[in-house]
Amino acid sequence: DILADKTLTNQTGKVDNYVSETKGDMAVKMDFDALNPSNVRTYANGTIVGELKDGRVINIHPSTTLGGNPSLEIYDPSSGTSIKIRY
Repeated sequence: DILADKTLTNQTGKVDNYVSETKGDMAVKMDFDALNPSNVRTYANGTIVGELKDGRVINIHPSTTLGGNPSLEIYDPSSGTSIKIRY
């Protein structure tokens, strides 16, 4: 479970926000790969997107600020909810 070492920081109706104890690009990529997504593609802005077996979509967003942290999002299109983890 990739949420095992994550701390829940905020919940809204649609998004559960977590912070990872492990930081950086390597940590987010390891968690992404651990979920074994298919149809993985990388976009020009650095975003990496894949699909999980259960129909959810997973993506890595690089940091948008200098020195900021990347994030991983698992989006469930059937419920419209997301899990976001900041690294």
